Amino acid sequence: MPSRTAIRAQVRFHVTPRFEIFYALRALGETSDRTAEWRRGTEQLLPAKLYQKINDIAPRPMIWALLADTLRDARPDPPFAEVIRAIESLTDEAFQRAILGGVFRSDGTVETLMSRDLSLADAVKGEMRSGNALVSLLGLHPYNKSNPVVVAFNRVIAEPASYQSDLVLALNEFWSCAFRESWTELEPRMERLAKSMQEVLAENSLAEFAAQVKLPITFDDQRRAVASIRGSTTFAYTAVREIHIIPSAFNDTRIWGAYRDSPNSVRLYLPVFNPMLLQAEDTSPDPEIGFRALGDTTRYAMAFFLAESPTTSVELAKAFGVSKATISHHVQLLRAAGLLQERATEKGVELSLDRSAVERISTAAAAQMFSGESSRAIRRSRHQGSRKSSRGAAE
Repeated sequence: MPSRTAIRAQVRFHVTPRFEIFYALRALGETSDRTAEWRRGTEQLLPAKLYQKINDIAPRPMIWALLADTLRDARPDPPFAEVIRAIESLTDEAFQRAILGGVFRSDGTVETLMSRDLSLADAVKGEMRSGNALVSLLGLHPYNKSNPVVVAFNRVIAEPASYQSDLVLALNEFWSCAFRESWTELEPRMERLAKSMQEVLAENSLAEFAAQVKLPITFDDQRRAVASIRGSTTFAYTAVREIHIIPSAFNDTRIWGAYRDSPNSVRLYLPVFNPMLLQAEDTSPDPEIGFRALGDTTRYAMAFFLAESPTTSVELAKAFGVSKATISHHVQLLRAAGLLQERATEKGVELSLDRSAVERISTAAAAQMFSGESSRAIRRSRHQGSRKSSRGAAE
């Protein structure tokens, strides 16, 4: 019987565009406020012909999430060039099965669709009878043969090689016109987020970790099972072979994948959405945030400690005699103020105080205080005071 340590050992963190490019294409066709600024900038870079190609491939944006499953057998962290090679290497049957299998759940439906022994119209009717709401969300129901979604799925069934070729061309063009630039900005932010999540995992139980980073699954040690948040899908610890956690700037619907290699072997892919990844980073220090972080006596003492002796959060908790949850809270505030440097070591992520950050905050504070803009600071203070009063009243 697997232990908690065994299931924990299956967790891996990756930074890769394998899901992100598909989710970005989905976001391009939707109207979410979370991606509005990115979408406006990206739209200006894309030629009209590419837009038409994108819409022909996926008339409903959600289809792009299905197309990400064409990479189900690729290695967990492929760079973009390998994403393309993996899709190109698929046989017609493997390509069809990867896409259709994400929609049609009734036994034998995918195979009979591929063999043309079952029409798409009848397959949709069968899924509706079994209560599969996805066929409606994708636009396959009500069924209409002239519906662009129906046309696209019939292409997957009747002309898989042509559809596959168009998909590869669209991904390549989207990457070269726009998404390569987006990925260049996102990748280092994701690397830092992945490192931060690793630290959270090191300091907490799997269940606590899942809650803190907002995974779409839970870990139940009593039942020895991984379950979806809604509880509709459950996997025994013994069946979970791999758990891949991937930062995402676009997966705001929190889609995740479970790929079965056999009845007793499943690989979980969890693209973890974080809206902060799309926000432009401001390198100028905010003195208020810095002084607030250092204004607490415990955090000030921790800053002194980290200035003299770089250490891990676990060691810091022991030194100050506080719980891992408490130390995690203090570390997060110091990190948010930009006061920490972090380095991966054999014993975990080692923290140290960034002297240059402290100096930049002090310089910025002096510049603001002697700028002659005291009225702006007073207005800001009054605004914060009213917010505190409002919160107090609500509580």
